[in-house]
Amino acid sequence: MKENIKNKLIALALEQAGLDKIDTSDNDISRKDFNRFVELLENKIGQQDLEVEKMRCVLEKLQLVVDIIPCTISWVTDKLEYQGVNRSLREICKEYEGQKIGFKSKDNQFYDFANELFLAGDSVLYKELFSIIDDTKKYYTVVGGKYNNGKEGVIIGMDTTKLKTTQKKLEDTEKLVEIDDLTGLYNMRSVYRRIESELARGNRFDHSTGVIMMDMDHFKDVNDMHDHLFGSFVLAEVGKILKKNMRSIDFGARFGGDEFLIVVTQANKSGLEIFCERIRKEIETTCFKHDHDEMYRTVSIGFALTVSGTNNVTAANLVRAADEALYAAKNAGRNRIKGVDQEKNPECFTGEIIKRHCLDSK
Repeated sequence: MKENIKNKLIALALEQAGLDKIDTSDNDISRKDFNRFVELLENKIGQQDLEVEKMRCVLEKLQLVVDIIPCTISWVTDKLEYQGVNRSLREICKEYEGQKIGFKSKDNQFYDFANELFLAGDSVLYKELFSIIDDTKKYYTVVGGKYNNGKEGVIIGMDTTKLKTTQKKLEDTEKLVEIDDLTGLYNMRSVYRRIESELARGNRFDHSTGVIMMDMDHFKDVNDMHDHLFGSFVLAEVGKILKKNMRSIDFGARFGGDEFLIVVTQANKSGLEIFCERIRKEIETTCFKHDHDEMYRTVSIGFALTVSGTNNVTAANLVRAADEALYAAKNAGRNRIKGVDQEKNPECFTGEIIKRHCLDSK
């Protein structure tokens, strides 16, 4: 009876070890099979130890990667509590176990992100966050993923503050290159590209685009009667007047010398005329005074307006049409407005030679 039980135990152990059963009919089965069993079991255990060692090496490598990667990594529960964090996050937050998601933050950006992650239908969530940590403004690109049937998740955050700062510096530098120092308006470096963008937007959203060309009347007299410093002062003041009257969706540029250009979107002809007249009147009634110099000046204005949603006008042709309208205003006596609209005068927007003085009057 005892021998039978022992053989069954050996057979069961072998079966649990994943080995084949052996013949138990031999009288010396106890010693032979036990020795073989021990040998096979040791081999099996050795193989398992090898697999465990391999797995340990893999885990060590993964832990190294997780700790040296320049990102914050946190494992969280659907209760919005930390399970663990990597070295980058530990350096920011020393105490985290059992704490709510978020680290030394004066806002709830990361908490709200974790909450949104577990509420979302998708298993992965991506966002760019702005947070204040230790009284320092920080930008983060954050991605989170869920596992374990949505009960747990991992959140990875990359600090993009330096990248954002550098990007802003580049944008500011580019803007400085495009801005006229004297008037604060754009220079002509990028105006045509911007007009092309407005034409494309007008075509997409079915609205018109207008270009206004403005020229100071007899501006040479300003420099001759006073000096170039006073002339520069007058141009700077005119730039202020234009910026004050423009909407946020419009933009202006110093076209060159004493000429100015304004791009107006989402306006009809009557609205454009009112806008031009307001500028003309304000400049006419402004006393330009600087130190002991002062004078009044007038301007001539020409504008060109596309048909809503038109896509067959180039920036160059639109500017050329507005310039021809300006020429007509100056030729008609100055200190006045002339305009042309594509619906009534389509030939003025083709780039071909335009018959002067036949444009619509104000």
